[in-house]
Amino acid sequence: MRALNARLNELNQKRHERDVLSKRLEQLGRQKLLLAMRLEALQNELKEEKSNLETLEKVTFSSVVNALLSGKVEKLEAEKEKVYKDQLKYEQTKDEYNQLLRELDYLSGKLREYDAVEQSYLHVVADVEKQILKYKPSEAASLRVILGEKESHEKEIRQCQEAINLATEVLSELNMTRKNLEKAKLWGDYDVSGGGTVATIQKYAYLDEAQEQLHKIQWMLRKYHNELEGLWMKRIVDMEVGSFLEVADDWIEGVFEDRSIPNAVQKLLDSLDKLIAKVLEVDEAMRKTSGEAREKLEMVDGKLETFLTDNF
Repeated sequence: MRALNARLNELNQKRHERDVLSKRLEQLGRQKLLLAMRLEALQNELKEEKSNLETLEKVTFSSVVNALLSGKVEKLEAEKEKVYKDQLKYEQTKDEYNQLLRELDYLSGKLREYDAVEQSYLHVVADVEKQILKYKPSEAASLRVILGEKESHEKEIRQCQEAINLATEVLSELNMTRKNLEKAKLWGDYDVSGGGTVATIQKYAYLDEAQEQLHKIQWMLRKYHNELEGLWMKRIVDMEVGSFLEVADDWIEGVFEDRSIPNAVQKLLDSLDKLIAKVLEVDEAMRKTSGEAREKLEMVDGKLETFLTDNF
């Protein structure tokens, strides 16, 4: 009995150390996901800006007088400055991302040292349960209740975390799509004010990019919606997801006349804003629920530890 109790205390300490490492890795994992998406967005934006700059340089230097009259020189200088700033931002984010990867790699190695802890703990708990059944059968039911509570909270935490991870990806795609639509709108305004062929090309390039992203968002939203199945948060997004998917279908299936594009863009932007707000609302609720489940799990772990100590 004493040997089992000592072993149980030792394993509980190791489990605590493992949990601290796991929480840190979880935080870093979220940061990695966000940084990776940010890095990709910056890289794509930088690529687009360089392409815009190259196009403007060709147009500007092939017709200096016309450029001066139409304001393309000013546009060119603004693009050069933006490319420089975006390049700097990209390099800084890349350095931050690489540093985070190094820390993740180190902590993952440390965590692997605890791989056998949970299995050993479960074996000891099983031995304890056998001893309780043998010597204190009246307490066996209480142990099963505690273990059932523990399993329930762990399951809820896993579900919440999966939904939180998906929400992060969904929000990133929604914001990237919104950015492309805003750029299309800006180039469209420039086109109307005399931007010429360059503005027209850029406007449709951003619209095409947004349309491709809508395909991905539709799939991600359905996956996110399914992930919320069985959780009370599901009903919050039902209406906004349905509304957004209808608008997105119009974009994917429809071919708009040039004069109708501004209204279509604005309609989609409005729908995006509503959906982003709703996903943020659900995500906040999900994080709160996850935090509450973790607190309950800590209480159950404490209850289990006390129970095992009292019965040995």
